[in-house]
Amino acid sequence: MIRRIFNLTVLLLLQSANCALQSVYEEFNNKQITLTNTSWKCNDLSSPTQVLTCTKGMDLVVLKEIQQPCHKILNIIETTVPHFKIQLYIDVYGYNTIDANDYFLVGISENSFQESLCIHPFNQGKYLQQCSSNNNIWLTRKSYFQEIAHSNQQLSLEIRSEVDGPFNDESYLFRNVQIILDRCYKTCKTCSGEGKEQCLSCYDDIILSSNNSCDSCQSKTGQNFLQIPDGCRNKCTNNQDYDEDYVCIEDINLQVKCEIDCELCTNTQSCLICKPQKYLYFGQCMDQCPKYTIVYGTNCLSNIDSLLKNKNLRITQLVREFHDLSTTKSLTNELFQIISTTNQYSLQKGNDIYYSYFSNKRIFGGPLVWVNAEFKFTKSWIQEFQFIRIFFEVILGDIELNKNILTYKLNDQQQETIILNEMYQGNNPNIQDQIWPDNYQFNIYKVEKSINFFIQSNKQLTIEIKCQNANELGFCGIQNMVIIGFSNCEPEYNFDFHNYETGRNPCIPICGDKIVVGDEECDDGNNDPFDGCFNCRYECEDQCSECLYGYCIIEKTKPLLYSQKIQNDTVEYKLKCQESEDWYCGSICNGQIQNQNQFLSQNYFCNCNCLHCVKGICYLCQEGNYLFNNDCIVEKIDQIMYVEQKSFCGDGIIQVFEQCDDTNYLLFDGCFACKHSCDINCYQCFFGRCEICKYGYVLTSDSNCFLNCGDDLILPYQNEQCDNQNTIGYDGCYCKLECQPYCLYCDKVQQCLKCKKGFSLQNNYCIPICGDGFIVNGFEECDDANYQPFDGCYECKYQCHQNCGICNKGNCQHEICQLGMQWTINSCSAICGDNLVVEIEECDDGNSQEFDGCFNCKYSCIENCEICKEGSCRGCKQGFFLKDNKCLDLTIQQYQYQDYQLTIQNSKNFWICHDQECAYSQSPKMKIVLLNQFFQEQYIQVYFDQEVKLKETTENLSFELFDIQLKNYNVSTYRIKLYPIQEIAYDAQQISYQIEIKNLINFDEKPLLQIDLINEVTNTNNQTVSQRQVEIKLKTSIFLSDEKRLISLQTRTSNKVLMIVGISFSVLSLISGETSFFVQILNVLQYQSYLKFINIDYPENLVIYFSASEILEISTYLQIMEIDQIYNIITPKEESPEVDGKFKFYNVDPDLFINILPQIIQMITLLTLLLLGKKYYELLTFTINSRNITNILSDNLNCFKLIIIKIFTKLRIWIKGIMSILT
Repeated sequence: MIRRIFNLTVLLLLQSANCALQSVYEEFNNKQITLTNTSWKCNDLSSPTQVLTCTKGMDLVVLKEIQQPCHKILNIIETTVPHFKIQLYIDVYGYNTIDANDYFLVGISENSFQESLCIHPFNQGKYLQQCSSNNNIWLTRKSYFQEIAHSNQQLSLEIRSEVDGPFNDESYLFRNVQIILDRCYKTCKTCSGEGKEQCLSCYDDIILSSNNSCDSCQSKTGQNFLQIPDGCRNKCTNNQDYDEDYVCIEDINLQVKCEIDCELCTNTQSCLICKPQKYLYFGQCMDQCPKYTIVYGTNCLSNIDSLLKNKNLRITQLVREFHDLSTTKSLTNELFQIISTTNQYSLQKGNDIYYSYFSNKRIFGGPLVWVNAEFKFTKSWIQEFQFIRIFFEVILGDIELNKNILTYKLNDQQQETIILNEMYQGNNPNIQDQIWPDNYQFNIYKVEKSINFFIQSNKQLTIEIKCQNANELGFCGIQNMVIIGFSNCEPEYNFDFHNYETGRNPCIPICGDKIVVGDEECDDGNNDPFDGCFNCRYECEDQCSECLYGYCIIEKTKPLLYSQKIQNDTVEYKLKCQESEDWYCGSICNGQIQNQNQFLSQNYFCNCNCLHCVKGICYLCQEGNYLFNNDCIVEKIDQIMYVEQKSFCGDGIIQVFEQCDDTNYLLFDGCFACKHSCDINCYQCFFGRCEICKYGYVLTSDSNCFLNCGDDLILPYQNEQCDNQNTIGYDGCYCKLECQPYCLYCDKVQQCLKCKKGFSLQNNYCIPICGDGFIVNGFEECDDANYQPFDGCYECKYQCHQNCGICNKGNCQHEICQLGMQWTINSCSAICGDNLVVEIEECDDGNSQEFDGCFNCKYSCIENCEICKEGSCRGCKQGFFLKDNKCLDLTIQQYQYQDYQLTIQNSKNFWICHDQECAYSQSPKMKIVLLNQFFQEQYIQVYFDQEVKLKETTENLSFELFDIQLKNYNVSTYRIKLYPIQEIAYDAQQISYQIEIKNLINFDEKPLLQIDLINEVTNTNNQTVSQRQVEIKLKTSIFLSDEKRLISLQTRTSNKVLMIVGISFSVLSLISGETSFFVQILNVLQYQSYLKFINIDYPENLVIYFSASEILEISTYLQIMEIDQIYNIITPKEESPEVDGKFKFYNVDPDLFINILPQIIQMITLLTLLLLGKKYYELLTFTINSRNITNILSDNLNCFKLIIIKIFTKLRIWIKGIMSILT
């Protein structure tokens, strides 16, 4: 099931791709080529038959000499998708001594296109090494690539050889024929280019617009959907999906003509489903997953694929290439640019051919392509990414070790080096070539890097890659290249860098945000234990026996026995718990002895000195009492008597100075020595529950820390002997040293001593034995205990007799069986259990389980079913009834109903029951919160934690929903106003009200606000509110009467007058030349203006008094002169930061520049005065000097002159006198 779900995801990803380039034809690209079912025809309409097959490497199709009909082969290929150009790619091989006049020709008849290629001189090639009798024959390879204008719905392709010698002397061979269409825009029927406005004609009767674009079929009545290439239709074929323009999503081209281990693949040879006992990795079927991958069903996932599977990540896939045949030449040349090449060994297939083939995959570089050359990879983007993750695999090959070197450098990071220093471990038939010797060395290396783009300004990734080889047969290659950009986690998750670096899911749910996501069971927005949810896991109070979804279903109850006696006028209660046999005594409660019968009838009763009681356990006592043994005792110690046994650590009772008591002395079980204690490997412990484990450990559901096997870490003093970063068994290490795969016995250093049956020991590895008559699954298809060819099995692979048309598992059959059938004896028969239903089968569910709807490919209903139709039960036998597709016994259901009643009797309001079924549902709660206080007014919000509504029996809305009162104050001492934020109605909504309470006297004691819900309110499940009364303590408040407020206003006016007088004297002193007096007055005024910012909650009268300092603020005068906008232009801000306290109260911006600007203006003013000081001094001297004034005044103003002189003289003497007194 996992394999099918994963492959369905791959298909959907392929379907969502919408590219201008589309591969419509791929053939002769399998490692083993068969010509039995090919559509290619020779000149005489026969089929080509000759294929060059070597021991290793890929098969090649042979073109005959010019005298033979099969020197030319033709094929007609459907190209119905609208296009304007094709890209044709063929790998061409020159076999042996090709002459200068021997040509390989390609032609397209409908375009009258023809082009030739000559692979000469032949000695530029390499000798064959893996073709037995054909060894030491030259093989020269070139790649033919051409872009050709084409728009027809069929392509008539012709391939021809002009050699005149026999095959052993000279011949042309080829493989990997690929045709890629340059498609038109989706609404164009014919076009001149890929643009939307490059249409030549439209579908059906849609008219071509003036800008050469075509509309979709949306406006056509009854035919709204555009099915490419058929035209407008009333629905998409096979009810497929469609895009925003109602263009049907095209079907994926799937085929069963795949590699030998693949069952189903795309036309680009990317395998989707492998055969049994094979693992799928990047479109290839393998015997086992690479060690650096994760096994997910039958798929091998790299770390980067694991990240892509997580839905809580915001990831964009930037590059995914070189994993099948879909990577085109144009895209390769776009991503990679050649920087330099040092010799003639590289690019032997063509100067701009940067890729080659290995089996069903096109890789970058490869043999004869990338030997000694340096490339630069470049990829840019426009999105904002935090990290870029890069993954690719490097293939290195050479005839000897330690000679092939690859270096790479990502952006500005350090250069890294990979050296071919060891041979690939295992069998990989995909990496082979005919020109390699038997001792050829190769290996695959993983490269996985991450770049932090928090501090990167450029949005570009560059990789400089250089391959250096001393041998011509050495090469470098890159496959399975994936690059993703990581933006962020979804809003409900936090980013964990360690998980990101180790390939785990980096997005961790935020515990405490009141949103339940991921592996969270609950989230109540706090970290309080025993409140139903703790650390985002359901948890009930400590006295609960059965906890369900955070609610206690069955509580712990202890039968209590009381006896009463009088000793020295002190009343003593003896409390005996029958379970623990512990005795302790209570005390007098406010001088009152409680009724014993009433006390016995209440199992969950706290005494009257307790303020907060939860099911018999007191958590908070009244003033003058203190908590002891979950009870409140009075301050007078002489009224308390202890009897029998004193409490101790380990008695199960949490005493003073004890954090916990679990009645044992076990280490690391959550409580030790009455102190909270977590697992020894816990990094962060909270109330005995581990929240974060140490590095190398994983946190389990019961808050323990276990070793993380498979994290590539070996922790000291632990049980790990090794860690190879996987959890694959029998690969030498499973956190303990183990034998190699298929080894039966090995010594202490894991050297294999004896292999399992069917294997032989070679170089400490168990290798399958071919020819022993024993079939080793996964390695051998068959084993007939001989080496006779054409007898059904040869070299442990199926092989039919020569000239067999269709070979199926060693049997030559006369026809091809359809999918879901197999050849048996002389006909095709159905395969029962393959999940495919063929004509002779009623059903096929892929298993042999009875009573599941299908058994032995026949319909089969559930047990005790009487009426069965197509695997679905329509009626049960007598004594049974049908429910949820099951026939249930009526007798058992009656017992189950009784169990339901027993389960819900303690929590009826948390269950919704119908007939005999009950479902858990939490009832709504009323909650209250204090918003803020503004002197005499306090603001409170009351709301419900669910959407609620009025009960349907309520007749009208003209009633009060709440009864609101202050319990410790008379109703005449305060005034209450209720403001609806969202008023209640008959439909369910998030209801919220705001309450304003204004005190009319001084509130010296904190008032206790009590709100009672006085009407029936329910949620959508008609559950009533479980908590109909809520309380909250408000703040103390001083009442300011109208008389006192008037006095405060008069005081503020007096303060303003004093400030104005002070400012006037300071100005006069500045004019008179006494600057020290000016500075002192300004200091006093500034100090008074700053008093209001002291972090003390002033009463309202002082706030009124301090408001007089507004005349000292520059902003006041800017607003009066209406030039405050100029000030805002000088100090522009997009948004103001959040502030609190006095800054918020007085609306003061804490920005440094805004607050320092007045000082800058003052400094500029003072500098200006200093620069003009000399002129001012001369003017002042001139003005004050009596002789100058006398000269100014005329002779007829002698009296006026005397008056002026006396005034200035007296003013100066007066100012100096005041200054002498003040100083």
